[in-house]
Amino acid sequence: MRYELCGMVCNKPGVCSTDILVFRFKSETSAIFYADYFRTSSFNSEVLLTVVGQQLPRTSWESIRKIRVPAPNPDVQNEIVAECGTVDDEVTSAHASIAAASTTVERKIAQIYASSSQVKKLPQIAFINPSKTELRAISDDTLVSFVEMASVSEGGQITHRESRSLGHLRKGSYTYFAENDIIVAKITPCMENGKCALAQGLENRMGMGSTEFHVLRADPEQVLPAYLFALINRATIRNAAAKVMTGSSGHRRVPASFYENLEIPLPKLAEQRRIVNEIEVEQHAIAAAEAIIAAAPARKQAILQHYL
Repeated sequence: MRYELCGMVCNKPGVCSTDILVFRFKSETSAIFYADYFRTSSFNSEVLLTVVGQQLPRTSWESIRKIRVPAPNPDVQNEIVAECGTVDDEVTSAHASIAAASTTVERKIAQIYASSSQVKKLPQIAFINPSKTELRAISDDTLVSFVEMASVSEGGQITHRESRSLGHLRKGSYTYFAENDIIVAKITPCMENGKCALAQGLENRMGMGSTEFHVLRADPEQVLPAYLFALINRATIRNAAAKVMTGSSGHRRVPASFYENLEIPLPKLAEQRRIVNEIEVEQHAIAAAEAIIAAAPARKQAILQHYL
């Protein structure tokens, strides 16, 4: 398991968990500078060397007080804070762009639900968790894409896949899916965090992955996979799914029955394509904003390395 540190500057008095270390600096600039420095991989690596414990690993002030940190003069700190602040402003703007684009998508989909003359339950237009028996006639030597839960982004993309032999994967209790299937996390907190993707570009058009995926396969004669994905991959659906999760705390899952009872508006395929094209414009805007957010830590680290 990989652990990462974070640092933030508080702008008001308060209380916090005993598992949080509090540092008080002599100036606001120093506080902002060190909050950014504490997020660097170099400092993170040094602190992780001091972590002890198996079930609840943690560090302590006595352990990390010996770590040497840079102490640039105030002018240098000001320059670093200013440049990192520019990155922060871009991240804030990116989050606003994501919120605006997501709102636009929700509004478009709400209009679909309100105006569509035909609504069907999901099992009428899609297969839910198709059986691995489809693979019986496929050679064990065939390569397929292996996708872990960690390889599905919260932005609706498969960010990493590995080519593995089908014979090797058959031995495990992995979930099977195919090209243009929708994979959606069923377990908390992955489901609530938006781990859902349209599986495309799979090795030999087949994939295997986490047992914690539900798989939805659109009937192409009735519904476009991209259209169904747009309707499924929304906070509204995730919020509804969260209300029916079953299981104990920390291991709660969305039952397949949630999707079996889900109603989907079903315009003609040509209209679905028009809707998908409109939504893809917003999704591209979201992807661009997410790229800015993802790049921010590396950009800040580069700024710190330049000055220090």
